[in-house]
Amino acid sequence: MLRTILLFLTLIFIQTSAMANSIFISEVVIDSTEQEMELMAKKNAFIEVLVRASGQSNVGNHEEIKKVFPKIDEYITQIGYGTLQGQSSLILQFNPVKIRTLLTSSQLPYWGSPRPDILFWMVEDSTTHRQLVWEPSPSEYLKELRIQSKVRGLPATIPIGDFDDILAISVPDVWGGFLEPIAKATLRYKPSAVAVVKMTENHVSWKFYPNGNNLINDFPISGFAEGTKEEMMSQLVVNIANYYIENFALNLGGSGKNSKTLEVSNLQSAEDFFILERTLKGLNSVAALRIASLHDGKVIFHVNLLGSESIFHNELMNNRHFRRAGNFKKSEHMPDQPQTSNVDFINGEPLPLDAKMKDFDMNEIDFSRPEDENKNRLSLISVEGVSELKNNKEKPIDLEYQWVK
Repeated sequence: MLRTILLFLTLIFIQTSAMANSIFISEVVIDSTEQEMELMAKKNAFIEVLVRASGQSNVGNHEEIKKVFPKIDEYITQIGYGTLQGQSSLILQFNPVKIRTLLTSSQLPYWGSPRPDILFWMVEDSTTHRQLVWEPSPSEYLKELRIQSKVRGLPATIPIGDFDDILAISVPDVWGGFLEPIAKATLRYKPSAVAVVKMTENHVSWKFYPNGNNLINDFPISGFAEGTKEEMMSQLVVNIANYYIENFALNLGGSGKNSKTLEVSNLQSAEDFFILERTLKGLNSVAALRIASLHDGKVIFHVNLLGSESIFHNELMNNRHFRRAGNFKKSEHMPDQPQTSNVDFINGEPLPLDAKMKDFDMNEIDFSRPEDENKNRLSLISVEGVSELKNNKEKPIDLEYQWVK
């Protein structure tokens, strides 16, 4: 039975985000430069990184993890000193491969990068008035949100509050949870997900929309918390992080021998292929990817999955290159039928017009990438393309993928 999913391949310029890199970087306060205190700081930083990478708040109590505490230096790639909240700090960067391997051998889940960018629409209700929380706001809630997001490695975007934002959305819109103006104001930020948060002195409630591209038809996850600002914002971030852990984290103790055949059709160009290929290779659920055939806008991959098809799909939908096609409205510039290119391509170069993919031995074709290439670089588009997207002129390409049995 074929399982068919419609996607939009949106060509969006992506750089490796600072938050993605910071999953494996930790800065901790150090009281002195004495060896014992420095060892304790390294241990705290190590546990902080493991919490981000595994999503398990109690990972430091795991017996297999405890065994490596005396060997933490083997996991450190860079070390430096700085100042954090007016105190001396130790800045440590850990080896991502070794962290992943440690979690694998310990039978613990792994939640890697890229991670979803979450836009927070927040309104604060004080004793005198309500106000939206913008990026430069001195709000204590915002301060705690940033702290807790860093702890969990959850990228948090706050609206900048410029003229466009002020015209697009109001306090009643956010407080009342009116999705039409919220969705309209969200468009410019293009987030993976959206959180609508209402805050009072001792109570915070929220609705989390995992599909930032289609809020109106999404199913929100609701929650609330009471207590101090730190406790409430921690609970908000943990609630959202747990959603991703449940739907995206992998238990890497598996062998990666869950072999599948994936067919993707309606590719329009060589650029589309390489964006697709690099995106698939960058998914944490993909252990290995090998091309079987490529012809007339259709590509077939042999894929070894570390997780289930569901986790694969969740990761794919969370990637900025893809959007669900359920409510897509055809643009007047798009044809009724897909217009696939008549030019086949190989190793990034177009074939002669009279050549066909069937004339080539697929085993002799080099589709490899340098081993040290950062897998978060998902095939960049031109500056002109970026400008078009910023002017809301993106032209998604309607793709279809299915697992072939």
